[in-house]
Amino acid sequence: MASNDLLLKGIAAAKGGDKERARALLSKVVLEMPESEEAWWWLAKSVDDPRQREFCAQKVLEINPHHRGAKELLLKSGKSSQQSTPQAEIAPEPRAAQTSAPIRRRPQSPPKKKTARPRSARTSRQTAILVLLAIAVLFVFIGGAGYIFLDTSGYLGQLLNFASPDVSPTAPIQAVTATATTEGVSLSSIPTWTPTPSPMPPPATPTPTTTHTAQPIGSPTPIPPTPSELPSISAAQPAILNDGTGFLTLFPDSFSVFRFEPIDTLDIQSVATLTFHFHSSEPTQPLTVELYLWNLTNNTWEPIGVYWGDNPILTPEPYVDKDGVIIAAYRNWGVDPIDVDNTSFTFAARLTNGLDIYYGLDRVSSLLPKTPEPTATTSFG
Repeated sequence: MASNDLLLKGIAAAKGGDKERARALLSKVVLEMPESEEAWWWLAKSVDDPRQREFCAQKVLEINPHHRGAKELLLKSGKSSQQSTPQAEIAPEPRAAQTSAPIRRRPQSPPKKKTARPRSARTSRQTAILVLLAIAVLFVFIGGAGYIFLDTSGYLGQLLNFASPDVSPTAPIQAVTATATTEGVSLSSIPTWTPTPSPMPPPATPTPTTTHTAQPIGSPTPIPPTPSELPSISAAQPAILNDGTGFLTLFPDSFSVFRFEPIDTLDIQSVATLTFHFHSSEPTQPLTVELYLWNLTNNTWEPIGVYWGDNPILTPEPYVDKDGVIIAAYRNWGVDPIDVDNTSFTFAARLTNGLDIYYGLDRVSSLLPKTPEPTATTSFG
């Protein structure tokens, strides 16, 4: 019943010219009701990208092959739903080639009888299969018994603790919860850190330690299919770095390109950390999204696998401009649309004036001034 209400609201928004709201509502409807002809049709009339429009129209024709509007939409896009190939005409044989000579038929040889396999060969094959099954069952039994033994003896927990590195914070951490509302959705907590006065001078490069409250959900596919072509950075849509992109629908086999710009004037000397935030109130699995970051050093796109939640970037320096600008592209290489509540970045950097900042989503920032030089004390005789 909720999906029908969303469908009616989405159609009303599309008729009223509010395409952004229509896309947000109808994309949820097609995820819950993928066989809804009306949802796919009105979503096709609400999107602006020609490839997204063709994808929705093809979905309509899969449900209703006689849908006239979807056929006309595809014809306008240069794609015909039906292609006919002319059949080659078969020329009749000339009468001169026909002769009255009698047709000679070869004597037919009696069909060869299939030799049946010996019963012993079939029995040996069945025996081999039974032996392999018995070995597999034995391995499963031994593995289960070993797991139960390690679990009950406490060795399993020690092995797991040894496998996972212990990350100890090197600076005091204070959790700051950043919330952004898009259709009543709350984002995850954004980590930050607070400077502590110290007589020692600050390090050459800031090394803040962040605590990620949102754990990764699932795992990205390690080797997604290679795209046919990469997008141009000139097609990037502007987005405020402190707020993020807001609600997005990532359509299959397409890129969404954004240029994240800070609202403050920055002059960055070096970048210490970079975190990509990728949040959804209803995360889909498996996640078929790949992040592409523009490398300012090589002037190329570099693909990075992502999780739902907060994703630390291991080498942040090449991706953040001295003005704090980040260019990113999201690619959905799956077959279904994916809804995202918000995407953005936060980074820790040192400015040319010596201040250390932690800047990004919801304008979470901390300024760390250099330790002042001690003043000389005048002694009175």
